[in-house]
Amino acid sequence: MKSLIATTIAVVLAWGAMFSPAQESPVEERLKKLEERLQQTELDNARLRERLERLAPGEAPAAAPEASELELAVERALERRAPAEDAVSWKDLLKSGNRMQFYGFLRLDGHYGSARPAPNDLFVMWALPEDGTVARKQDDSFAMQARWTRLGVNLDAGEAIGAHLTGCVEIDFANYQAGTVESRTAPRIRLAYMDVDWGKWSVRLGQDWDVIAPLNPSVLLSGLLWNVGNLGDRRPQAVVGFETGEDVKFEVRGGLGLTGAVDGQDLDTRSRYTSTDLDGFDSGLPQVQLRAGWKTKAGLAFGLWSAAAALETDQRFNGDNDFHALAVGIDCTVPLGNVFSIKGEAWIGQALSDVRGGIGQAVNTADGDEIRSYGGWTELGCQVTKVHKLVAGAAIDNPYNRDLSSGLAHRTRNLTYYLGAIQDWGGGFRTGIEAMYWSTRWVDEGLGTMVRVNVYTQLSF
Repeated sequence: MKSLIATTIAVVLAWGAMFSPAQESPVEERLKKLEERLQQTELDNARLRERLERLAPGEAPAAAPEASELELAVERALERRAPAEDAVSWKDLLKSGNRMQFYGFLRLDGHYGSARPAPNDLFVMWALPEDGTVARKQDDSFAMQARWTRLGVNLDAGEAIGAHLTGCVEIDFANYQAGTVESRTAPRIRLAYMDVDWGKWSVRLGQDWDVIAPLNPSVLLSGLLWNVGNLGDRRPQAVVGFETGEDVKFEVRGGLGLTGAVDGQDLDTRSRYTSTDLDGFDSGLPQVQLRAGWKTKAGLAFGLWSAAAALETDQRFNGDNDFHALAVGIDCTVPLGNVFSIKGEAWIGQALSDVRGGIGQAVNTADGDEIRSYGGWTELGCQVTKVHKLVAGAAIDNPYNRDLSSGLAHRTRNLTYYLGAIQDWGGGFRTGIEAMYWSTRWVDEGLGTMVRVNVYTQLSF
């Protein structure tokens, strides 16, 4: 009986084994999966080869919705691939092969003035008196200009002598040459300098803004309130700078510059015994400027600065032909929350026409003394919205009356109050309107007053 039972179980097991599915071994299962992946990879590679053959040089491929991770990885690599042999590189554009960046803006200004400004209707520094003799009464004017359109190039020359080398060239068309019509304005150099930067220490060589008086008002791009309280212009110079700190940055800059680069003063009467050198050139000395200041991350900033220069003439004025220019001043920027801010400068000095002070007067040729002056400007800004800003300010340049003489068309005080509104429309497009009241007092001709309104549009790039 037991043998019959055992025989029956064996027959049933054998019968089940004949009709049950065969079980694959682990090795066979892995081989099957690898074969499937290989087939899929071959299909993916075929599609990629077809797409790469259609890809034009420089064209970044767009990933198809059904693209695999492998396709996406290849496409990302193609976007970062080196330029094709026929692509343009910086070596093709510049002999040095260095990188550069263009910037600037296109601009149109329209001006209305209720009286005659000086030196001209487009470049205002003071108002002429309306006394019916020197200037006609109610001598208003209107003008438009595109002179302040600006173009600049930043150059990055990489690393050398352990420093980062950069440079800048900037031009506009505010070159007021006699005999040149408004539609044919000539280019002029604004900036042209190179920087050698070691980190904390740097050297700037070329034409740049003065070290002193680093702030500018938000109005009157064609004049920046020069000779009515705002000092500082541009000149060829060599400047050494040192900067340190993170939360509070401390900076010291000192430079040697060209005296006479701004006012071009030459007081000599022409004769065969006088040179044609400007008075600053004739002194044999450079102009010296120095500023020390600090600034916080919140925007609070303060600076103390000074400038000194020598002037020499071949001709003597009241027995003197050596003169000295000197300025001492401060600048300050104070943010008042996220909406309001105050900035401005104050100064005192003598013979300041070459740094846009003393209402353009340096030496009294009648008594042979330097003309002393003091002044400054301040501006309150209100950021009404992210795109709308209002400004209000005042400025004054006040020479000492006892340093001035009758008969020399000396100006004794220059004063202005102003309002401005700026609208940023996005995309670099900006519009603005400025209204200014100007008052200039003269030694012999009394008072010149003027209301000036300027409207502008600007597209920056």
